[in-house]
Amino acid sequence: MNTSSIALLLQVAASLLSGVQHDPSIPRSAAVQAVAIAGRAVQVAAQAEANIGFNVPPNTGIWPTVGDLMQSAYRTGNGTYVPQGQGVVLDQSTISFGDLNGDGFDDAAALVDVGKGKAARTELAVFLNQDNVMFNIADLPLGVSTTVYSHEIMGGVLEMDMRTDGGPRATSTYELVGERIMNVR
Repeated sequence: MNTSSIALLLQVAASLLSGVQHDPSIPRSAAVQAVAIAGRAVQVAAQAEANIGFNVPPNTGIWPTVGDLMQSAYRTGNGTYVPQGQGVVLDQSTISFGDLNGDGFDDAAALVDVGKGKAARTELAVFLNQDNVMFNIADLPLGVSTTVYSHEIMGGVLEMDMRTDGGPRATSTYELVGERIMNVR
């Protein structure tokens, strides 16, 4: 996808959102669909624009696996992409698979440990299954130490029962909006 195609895709998404926002007669269900379509346009553009300096192999099958995530490109805090293990370590016990962007294909979410020493932290990482490749589209810092008791993707949302940095155990619900993870509960 070239730069002008990406710009056109994002321009169409912006027009769609603007039209929905300024026309109160549009039914809520149509507005929700328009927001979802615009979000997917942003996601496709983000993947097309990602500057990944190494080969990321396609998924081994129609449904992504832990092995596919182990071979994905991970986005670091400065926006560069690295293979798993180079400053980013996937916590395999926290992986959830399910459709996060409404395209009918399983995506994934998991905790990753980023950095070392005093700079170490835990992040929630979301991976989209785009063109049969797992793509780290968004990360959300959680703290230094996170314990996950349960996790599940259902109906486009990720629900995690966890404790962060010694705080109280709580259930949080996350949604992917464009290329951002939003804590909705």
